[in-house]
Amino acid sequence: MDDTQRLDGNKGKVLNALDASATCKRVIDVCASTFPAPQQIPLPHQHHVCTSFSVPSSTWLAMTRQLLSSIQTLTFYDNELTAARRGKPIPQLTCQGPACKLYKPEVVRCKNAGGEGVDIDWTCEADLPEVLRFGRVEVGCEGWSGPGDPYVYKESCGLEYRLVHIPGTLSDDQYDPFASRSHSTHLPHFYYPKHANL
Repeated sequence: MDDTQRLDGNKGKVLNALDASATCKRVIDVCASTFPAPQQIPLPHQHHVCTSFSVPSSTWLAMTRQLLSSIQTLTFYDNELTAARRGKPIPQLTCQGPACKLYKPEVVRCKNAGGEGVDIDWTCEADLPEVLRFGRVEVGCEGWSGPGDPYVYKESCGLEYRLVHIPGTLSDDQYDPFASRSHSTHLPHFYYPKHANL
């Protein structure tokens, strides 16, 4: 057998060194996205493909830490959870107020409108019925080292919003009050402690 070839005992087929390297990389990518901190991780059947690997601290930080002001867009989904580093995940979307019983958007998209540190302005859009609009909106992310840190844990941001009725449309019978429309609001980033302290 050529010394550039390896035998995969599980599948009984020969892998050349290039295939083995590619397989090892795929396993590393999966493990690196699963484990929360850099560490030495033995791979299954390590004598077949590769022995072990470690995720460099700089690589792990780049994978999990992000400067809030560098985030250009945030997309939030109903019934989905955020990522969390020190606590439990929270809902990506949290609706406040009685209007939430009538309707909740499935997706809300927010764009970075400028700012620095944790004081970022966000322009948010969602498909809402004609009778509803956004009220107060708060975006909160888990600070990497704690509240006020301009670096945040990736995918830890959540959106808390309030839906309010538009009085003028409630008495208008000329159109379907629940016709879908895109509604946007331009509101600042609010760094609220109950999310930041996760």
